[in-house]
Amino acid sequence: MICEVIVDIAHSEVDKVFDYVSDGPVAPGARVAVPFGASVATGFVMRVKESSDCPAHKLKRILRAEERPALNAECLSLAQ
Repeated sequence: MICEVIVDIAHSEVDKVFDYVSDGPVAPGARVAVPFGASVATGFVMRVKESSDCPAHKLKRILRAEERPALNAECLSLAQ
């Protein structure tokens, strides 16, 4: 499963979604910890999809995901 994640970093160059692989079920709106550069960043799953345009060998895995979504459907719609 591929998750589109927006990372919680205030920088114009990273104001977009990034694809990450999830080993288990993750709901849209869930807060996640993901590898980002040389560190770990907090992010939010914006969408879950079956495939990515990014080559599979370049996709990184979600490190941790909260079970319950932190953002509801209204918040996700607003963020889009």
